[in-house]
Amino acid sequence: MLRPQDIVVCLHLSLYGSSTYAELAQALQTNVALPHRSVQRACAAKLLDPQRRPLRANLLEFILHGVRYVFYASPSAVVRGVPSGAGAPGVAAHLTTTAGNTFVWPSSEGRARGLGLEPLHASAPRLAASHPELYTALAAIDLLRVGNARERAVAGELLEELLRP
Repeated sequence: MLRPQDIVVCLHLSLYGSSTYAELAQALQTNVALPHRSVQRACAAKLLDPQRRPLRANLLEFILHGVRYVFYASPSAVVRGVPSGAGAPGVAAHLTTTAGNTFVWPSSEGRARGLGLEPLHASAPRLAASHPELYTALAAIDLLRVGNARERAVAGELLEELLRP
């Protein structure tokens, strides 16, 4: 059964290329066991091939059509955190937000205020500064999870562009 961190690992491999488990763990700020188990599950789900190369069409199909239902999210009260969805820098150029309609990943280090939205994985707020493409992809996935039809369409186009080989 896939876990949210498996999508983060697949996205990292898609966006930044292959690396050792130790390098992947360091990049994702986690222990070595997490990426190893994530790769095993992603291979079983046909999101990665046995050599840890992303099967981009499968990954994109799952993200566009499955993540919203498997890893659903519900916005919470207004909190301080790291901007996500249409408020994230990589997504903001494609959509406009209105007051009260911005999402943030709750974090004491964040400077934005908005509706709290649990990220796909707990490490997302920490990764935002050091991995801009991954940040954009995760913010777009949040739009797939909680956005309206137009936001989901824009997020899908953005993810297709990001995951294009």
